[in-house]
Amino acid sequence: MLIIVASALGIFFVITYWNKELRKVVYIQTKELQETTKKLSYHDKLQKEFIDIAAHEFRTPIQSVLSYSEMIRTNLKNFDQYFDRIIRNAKRLEKLTEDVLDVSRIEGKNLQLTKSYFDLNHTIEQAIEDHQKEALEKEVKISFDSKNVTTTIHADEARLQQVIDNLLSNAINFTNKGNIIVSSFRGTEDTNGKIDDSNNSDKESIVVEIKDTGSGINPEMMPRLFEKFATRSISGTGLGLYISKSIIDSHGGMIWAYNNKDGKGATFTFILPVEKKSKK
Repeated sequence: MLIIVASALGIFFVITYWNKELRKVVYIQTKELQETTKKLSYHDKLQKEFIDIAAHEFRTPIQSVLSYSEMIRTNLKNFDQYFDRIIRNAKRLEKLTEDVLDVSRIEGKNLQLTKSYFDLNHTIEQAIEDHQKEALEKEVKISFDSKNVTTTIHADEARLQQVIDNLLSNAINFTNKGNIIVSSFRGTEDTNGKIDDSNNSDKESIVVEIKDTGSGINPEMMPRLFEKFATRSISGTGLGLYISKSIIDSHGGMIWAYNNKDGKGATFTFILPVEKKSKK
């Protein structure tokens, strides 16, 4: 009888222990499932928000193009101003389309780079020229300081021009009657994240800075500045900085921003790695 009682008690304690461990495992897995469900719900919410915003932004230029087209069809006199507005809205629609496609590629990890050797300074000069009219309309002067250094780089020229276009458009958008200074130079980055232009490292980099005298960056916005929709305005969906960061990241570089110490405007900086040619 004692053996039977002892065995029963032993089995009872073993079952109780297993039950306790099983409850612990079930609790942990339940918490993990709840966290996963929460993340999926948040992702679905962001996806829906993205679709809603994109649909709204597409609708505005499309309606404008259709409206002015109707005006031209019914009144063929003095229609130059209509053509200007149609072209402006068509370009905006084209930009929105490209942004949506790029976000889709980034989210699907399908952002492709077509690399070649080119002079980044020349690309910057082209981008500045493309934005001169937009800047003049807001009485903004854009100047370029290349520090007389060649900036030949092996990268995707079209994608980097897209980054520069986004940063220039952003600077112009938040600047009225001011200045934008674009700088490019060769340098290295130390372990503290500081840029060194002494050119003593084998891991050389090209640094591009775009400094404006605009309204600056809202401190509350700074932590999520390069996230989707963080910088939405009347002129865009807030995808430009997110796409720009993804492009720079895909090149193995870094991009960041800060408000200028004098309290006037902000500076956006990106750095791209450049491997020095081996000496023979």
